[in-house]
Amino acid sequence: MEFISKNEYIYSNIKKDILEGSLRSGERLVFSTLAKRYGVSTMPVRKAISRLSEEGLVELIPFVGAEVYKFDFYDLIDMTQVIIELEPLASRLAAMTISEGTLRELEDLVRKMEDAMEGENYGAYNVLNKKFHLTIDNCIKNKRLKELINSYNTKTHTAMVIYLNKKENLQISLREHREWLKALKARDSKLCARIAKKHNKTSTIAFIDSIFAFVVGSQHEAKGFYSYSISETFSGMGKEEILRILEGCKDIVREL
Repeated sequence: MEFISKNEYIYSNIKKDILEGSLRSGERLVFSTLAKRYGVSTMPVRKAISRLSEEGLVELIPFVGAEVYKFDFYDLIDMTQVIIELEPLASRLAAMTISEGTLRELEDLVRKMEDAMEGENYGAYNVLNKKFHLTIDNCIKNKRLKELINSYNTKTHTAMVIYLNKKENLQISLREHREWLKALKARDSKLCARIAKKHNKTSTIAFIDSIFAFVVGSQHEAKGFYSYSISETFSGMGKEEILRILEGCKDIVREL
């Protein structure tokens, strides 16, 4: 039997409860309450909340505490549309000025992503994926573009916790990151832009597809899906109406 540390056990269980909707969108996460719920001290709970904050499932609010991250589906799609257009520009600029040191950082991140994929460590892969994007975006000289992309990327990567929860999606993602890194090394700015756009469109459509699959699945499965079951966007809507909305969003993304 594989040994699982207490920290890993608590992290996995809190994440599971968020994704399944037991811990609701916007719900306050009180360390002492969670410690009692899982029968542990507050220390592993604190560490788990910190990890989930890095992944984007938990929001740490100054002077308030930790809450389950809450997003509106339309708001998320709006932000991904902005990223689909702006990140290719950032990637094109990065290819012109990226340093050898930054390229080595990206190489190291890709190696770690490969290890995470092989070990099916979805949480680790999601964090590394986020770091890969931020490393590229942060090396550009355009301060305004950098601030704008970083603001949206932090929020849109929450959706990747859902999208990157299957090994086949990790494989697609990893292949695209390898291509992206290769283009950066070649200083091919136009290719970098095309890859960045394709990557963001692919992941956004796959994210919408994952919601689509749960909506058309059994009611039990649908209730277990974070972005569908606790998003207020679809509250009170019938299945057909939700599916029309999802298809419409996919059509828009395809045309970008």
